Amino acid sequence: MDTKFQLSRTLKLFGKKTTITQYITTLETSNNIRILNGSEFKSSELGLNAIFSIAVLDVVLPNTRTTMIETAHKNLKPGGFFVIIMPRNDSSILKRCLQNNKYYDGYFFNHHGITTFFKNFRESEHLVNKITRSGFVLVKNLSIYRHVCLLFRKK
Repeated sequence: MDTKFQLSRTLKLFGKKTTITQYITTLETSNNIRILNGSEFKSSELGLNAIFSIAVLDVVLPNTRTTMIETAHKNLKPGGFFVIIMPRNDSSILKRCLQNNKYYDGYFFNHHGITTFFKNFRESEHLVNKITRSGFVLVKNLSIYRHVCLLFRKK
């Protein structure tokens, strides 16, 4: 769920300057991969088998989290998997989360010159409940102290 800007931004991958979109087209499996930015994904109904959200739900605001969960549900076929993995309890991040930069249910702070948001899901029960209310069933909670790892299946 990247933005159009993120997908078209030039970066260095494997020693070459390219965009994510350009790089994907060079792969042998590129005909099996479809690149959509967040707004294109939101307006699609793809009937996917699986959607992976890795290190995303912890860096977006609550309303965006809700939209992403609803969009994942809409784009999965019945029985499809929604996998969520994200860091938590990382002391290098938590030391930046102070009372004076609290925002909604997380924190805003500068990191390497970029302003970012972070929500620490120390307790993931609220997130699990939100996702199950959206039409998913929790298959397995594989979370450990440093990472949230949740496996859901669409009803």
